[in-house]
Formats: sequence, structure tokens, C-alpha cells
Amino acid sequence: MDTKTLKVILAALAFPKRDLSPALVSLAEFARQDKTLSQAVEINLQQFLYTDNAEGIVDGLCQRPADVYGFSCYVWNIHQCMQVARAIKSKLPQAIILLGGPEASGLAKYLLECYPFVDYIVKDEGEEPFTKFLLSQVGGLNLSQVPALVYRNESGTTIENPKTAAVELAVLPSSFSSAYYLNYLGAVKEPVTITFETSRGCPFGCRYCTWGGRRVRFHQLERVFAELSRMLNHPSVGRIYITDSDILINRQRGKAILNFLLAHNRRRIPVIFEVNPEVLDDETTDLIAQFGEDEFAFGLQSSSPTVLKSINRRFNPTRYRQNIVKLKESNPDIRIWFSLIIGLPGDCLTTFKESLAFAVSMSPHSMYIHEFLCLPGSEFFNNQDKYGILCQTEAPHKLLYHRTFGRKDYLAVKELGFYVSLFHYYKWIKEPLLTLWQASGEPATALLSYYERFVEFLRNRIDLTGGKNVKEIPSFLFDEYYQRIVADQTLGVQLQALFDEFYAMLEQELENKILVFGETTI
Repeated sequence: MDTKTLKVILAALAFPKRDLSPALVSLAEFARQDKTLSQAVEINLQQFLYTDNAEGIVDGLCQRPADVYGFSCYVWNIHQCMQVARAIKSKLPQAIILLGGPEASGLAKYLLECYPFVDYIVKDEGEEPFTKFLLSQVGGLNLSQVPALVYRNESGTTIENPKTAAVELAVLPSSFSSAYYLNYLGAVKEPVTITFETSRGCPFGCRYCTWGGRRVRFHQLERVFAELSRMLNHPSVGRIYITDSDILINRQRGKAILNFLLAHNRRRIPVIFEVNPEVLDDETTDLIAQFGEDEFAFGLQSSSPTVLKSINRRFNPTRYRQNIVKLKESNPDIRIWFSLIIGLPGDCLTTFKESLAFAVSMSPHSMYIHEFLCLPGSEFFNNQDKYGILCQTEAPHKLLYHRTFGRKDYLAVKELGFYVSLFHYYKWIKEPLLTLWQASGEPATALLSYYERFVEFLRNRIDLTGGKNVKEIPSFLFDEYYQRIVADQTLGVQLQALFDEFYAMLEQELENKILVFGETTI
């Protein structure tokens, strides 16, 4: 390259009402610390919605043509990223297309072999590779010196450079102090959810995930507190999602963060945490119980011993339930969520229903129901024959075959999971069914059967999804549907009338059972 300024645009195709991608901000700010790049490279960040029209995104990105276009790719936006990248390459053939993010990392060689408009891919954590890649473009390094870079050599062979040790978090500049980030927050028209990490890595080895089995590195608490304080007091921040694999991996550190939030979250902004309830002690239980509108996501995934063994995950159902009960006794209004994955290896209709029943019986605020997506780079993706599955190579990597879970059953429980989670938004559905079940003395599967029957009762009586078949809705869009349905007051009135009718029928059935039992024992 000549001595002219290298122009770089990093593009994020994000969910609605989200902050400017902290990952891309971190890449840009880390690169700008390099003296050579600070003078030779101009980096701009642009964010769009992944649902935006591709042509509009391309027009926006090409208004100020760049030399390098970088895209952060996830399972839910990869198709749109590729469509936009292809169009940019067509308009600007000399532009370099650089991909990163978990989706591009797991499919790096495949993408380079199948999509000629993609020039380079950075795998895994990108700060150091991205910086060294830019140095290679301004003449400071050879491509072979860029760690974790995947590219084609002059003969067209795909080359994958080895990774280096992960960068220490202390040397990373704060995304939340960045002008990129603060200017974005200052311009949004309504409050957004921000994604906030206090650590990187995950010590667990779940086979469906590409994140686990890594050394956990922690940001210094002083930095965490300073950044949290800034975000808690920013008028454009409406919710904080802490993305750590478990805020209590280091229990003392986690307690310090919880205490800080209790003391400084004066605006009561909802905060979302990932926590394993099995690790809770009395002190952390008491702390968590003090949170109000905050959300605690408990990664249940499955309660089946068979499934848990297949995914390499430990689970103590008794301790799990005991700690949830303690939390709810301390604060009945605490917003507890359970996440469940449909179709993990070893799963079937019966085991998933048992897992769903286990979750429902603890009366959560609601649930995250996820379809099993066989993520590139995961143990399951790399060894599909071994685990009795076959999945799509391209995103979203849905199951095509499952040894123990037939497609008809799989779609049936996906629909059931959607509605069970939706109905938990309505206390006037959740609480009466729970009370009726508790009075029956039957196992948790009986409670789930009430929900199953209500779903069938509603069929052809009300349209909650705007004519869309739930079986065709990707599970990562479930929450958007829930918000839309719950906000529709007309649907709410219709649903309540139908539930009252259904519940009266259930009550009568239970009363008849008690009467029959009484007569036969006299």
C-alpha cells in the first residue's frame, strides 16, 4: 500500500435497541493505541439493524468508500453480513472484506473456499490480530505474522495462522470511555440495552458451546466499578446485560459487583445476570434477593441425566431446586429465568418435557427456549456422527437429523416451549395453574400437561402470532413475539376470556376426581 491513509469501516448488524457493538469498539480503540496506526489509519464504526434492507446498508457503507470493510458475524446475522459484503465487493472491487466474530471463526476455511468475495477472517478474540492485520496493510508486517488470521496465499491455498496467547485485559482500553461509544449513546432516540463484560472466558466444557474450556480472565474491579458507574448514570442506558458466563465464577468478586450495583444503581436500571444457582450460598442468596426488576438467567438447558452426560455438564437437581426455593422465599417477585435447549444429543420428546416440567414447577418469571443450533467450532459440530446428529453447514445450523428426536416431536415441543414461556408473562395464567397443580398433589409433568391442553384449547380460537406458524419462527426471535403479544391489549382481553373458560373446565375436572375418589373409599 502507498502512504495514503488507510480507511477502515467496522460494521455491526445488531438487534434493535442495543448499544454500539462493544467488541468493535474494543478492536478500534486497541488498534488506535499503536503509534503507526494512529497516524496511518482512519477507523470508523457504523451500526445497522440485522433486519434492515441490505441495499440500504450497502448504500450507507459506501457513502464514504473505505479500503477495508470489517463485519462482526454471529449465527443470527451472518447471512445479512455476507449479502452486504458481496454487494460492497461488487461495487468496490478493490475493497478488502474482513470477517470476524464467533460465526466466521468457526467456519473460516469454509467461508474462504466458498465465497471468493471474502478476503480475510480473524478467528477468536480479535484485538491483537486486527491490529497486526492493519499493520500488514500499511507495510509494517507480513501476513504470516498476523496471529489467528485465515487467508488465501498467492496460489489460492487457504492458510490459517496460529493463535497467540490471549491479550491481558488490563491493556485493553475501555469501550465505555470511547468517543465512538459515547457519541452513539448520545445520539440514540430511546434507551438501549448495553452489553457489559467483567470477565472473558468460561471454565466449563459444554459440548454445544464454542466459549468454554478457556482460562477466565477478569477485568480489574476498579475498572468495572468505574465503567458501571458511568453506564448506570447515562440517560441512554435502559438495561445492562452482563455477559460473563457466570457472575459468581469467582464468588467474592461476584459478591463485590452485586453489592456495588445495589449501592449505585439509583435509577434501578434492570440488570441481567447469568448465574448457576447450585453455587449460591446464604450470603449470595440474600444479595440476589435484594434485586428487584433485574433478571437472573439460570442456564438449566436440561434436567435429563442422559442429556447432561452427552453435553458434559454437571447437575444436582435437589440443590438446584432448593436454592431457587430459597431465592423465591427471600423475594417472591424476583425475576428468575431458566434457559432450555431443545434437541441436544440424547434428548427426546419425553426428556425435554420432563426438563420443561422441572422448570415450570419452580414458577420462573419466564424461560428462554432455544433450538439446538450446532455451532461451528463446537464439539458437537465437529463430531456429528459420533453424537448421532446432522446439522446444516450454513447458519443457523439447525438439526437435519437427530438419532433420538424425531422431527415431528421436535417441532411439537418447540411450539409448546414457545407458548409455555409466553404464558409466564401473564400472572393470571401462571399462578392459577400453579395453585391448581399444587392442590392436586401430582408430579410436575401434570402441571405441564395443563399448559399443553391450554395450547390445544386455543388452537383455531385465537391468533397470537399474526398468522405465523410457531414451528417456523427461529427461537432467537421468540422474545420479539412475546413483547409484541404482551403489548397488545386486545389480544390480552381475548386471551384472558379464553383462559377463564379453560380454567373453569380444569377446576371441574379436579373436583370430579376428588368426588370419585371419596365415593370409592367410603
